[in-house]
Amino acid sequence: MQSLALQIQALAGSANNTEMSDWANEGAKEIINMLPPTLLERCKDYSTLDTSPNALANIDTRGKIFTVLRNDGTVNQIAHYIDSKFNGQVTDSSSLYFATVGAPKWTIFSTFLYVYPAPTDSQPAYIEHVQYPSLDVSAVSTIDKFPDEAEYLVVLYASCKVLQNKMNEKSGSLPS
Repeated sequence: MQSLALQIQALAGSANNTEMSDWANEGAKEIINMLPPTLLERCKDYSTLDTSPNALANIDTRGKIFTVLRNDGTVNQIAHYIDSKFNGQVTDSSSLYFATVGAPKWTIFSTFLYVYPAPTDSQPAYIEHVQYPSLDVSAVSTIDKFPDEAEYLVVLYASCKVLQNKMNEKSGSLPS
């Protein structure tokens, strides 16, 4: 199978690999955000939190969070989302938002996802989320963790952007 770059160039003509990769990444992200739940399932990835790291960084590079689990030493417990404004209450035993190993909580603050109580090596947390692809179109012919039947949409998206770029370059060089 041809690389994504060759597929894009077959539709839109030659283009810069860096630009094509940027547009393919934009297209993949946009397509993932519109996928129906059955196809979105194929875009899942998993991250584990323990003593280090104890928070999931760069949450803005990920899509939908499906599930957050925290191990209590025996069983993985489902963590419940709380708004970050209640962060201070997860350690207050008199609060409705108090987090325990049997009733863990999670929140997003800034660009980090936190699980409470904090995960440890013996009681890790598992985050099931969408991971947006990071494509170098010259090096790949398929997209990992992406529905096969939607891959061609990424090629079409990037091809449209290549053609738009060519039209912009052409309109900028019109005679006076």
